[in-house]
Amino acid sequence: MNDTKPTLTEALKKRWFLIALVVVSILGFFLGRYTTLGEHFPRHWSLITLTLIMFCVGLTANLRALVESVLNWKASLLSLVMTYVIAPAVAFGLGWSLFGKDSELFQGCVLVGCTASTVSSAIVYTRICGGNHALSIVLANLSNLVSVFLTPAMIGAFLGTTIEVDVSEMIFKLVIGVLIPILIAQIVSAFAGEKIEPVRPIASKLSQVGILVVVFTAVCRTFFNAEPAFYEQLPKVALQMMVFCFLIYFVLIRLSVGGARMAGLNMEDSIAVGFASSQKTLAATVVIATEFFTPMASLPMILYHLVQLLYGGYDCDRLKKGVMSKE
Repeated sequence: MNDTKPTLTEALKKRWFLIALVVVSILGFFLGRYTTLGEHFPRHWSLITLTLIMFCVGLTANLRALVESVLNWKASLLSLVMTYVIAPAVAFGLGWSLFGKDSELFQGCVLVGCTASTVSSAIVYTRICGGNHALSIVLANLSNLVSVFLTPAMIGAFLGTTIEVDVSEMIFKLVIGVLIPILIAQIVSAFAGEKIEPVRPIASKLSQVGILVVVFTAVCRTFFNAEPAFYEQLPKVALQMMVFCFLIYFVLIRLSVGGARMAGLNMEDSIAVGFASSQKTLAATVVIATEFFTPMASLPMILYHLVQLLYGGYDCDRLKKGVMSKE
């Protein structure tokens, strides 16, 4: 057994996205608060970036694998229920109790609950800890495709009684920013055949760079538009958001894995369900926040993304032991 610890360079390469996410968030905070950069980004900048991100994601995805979801309907159904019913309900309750129903941050908490699974980290973490990698791809892709309709519907259901939510317009924007670029990418992949293989790793990296751009612009806008009173409450608000992010992630990962085991799924499939239900996509949520709510509503999702990457690493070790213990 090779117990050699990774070098600093290897560790940095492994965690480069998490490190970059922290850096661009801090940079966006200071540039947003102390400069006027936040007012110079075009209104639809995030939507345009999302379209490019999802095109890159589409180049790395195999949507034909969705047919396999019919064969494992328990995993697919459980993942969708956790993502679009349990997660929004838990986020609604926690967000209301922490921020109150009139807060922009409460709206952001609901957005976290209603958004789709991330195609990247959910799949990576499932593979690392010995879960069903093929199933995780199916669940993540399925979640993103149905999110075009289910995310706006659930946002309308949970926030429609407190504010006006234009569900049809939200669906239209997600069709443009998510569904169409994925379909175009799949058409390109089908015509290119094996020639597209060298492009897939590059497309994956470009999608991550695009997410960093979305986060930077969102944070910069948020703190440019923030009222002076917000900065006085920032330590308390930051603590509240941390509590929200850790609690909802803990509930989602434990409840989804436990629910999958109770439904009769094996440990490998349960791990895939767990990460598909708890790892939430960032770019689309930030676009919804900035297009239909306020830049402030994107903060819970940005922080949640940091938490899910950190906590996901811990859960990998914990769940990997569960897989190894049955061998």
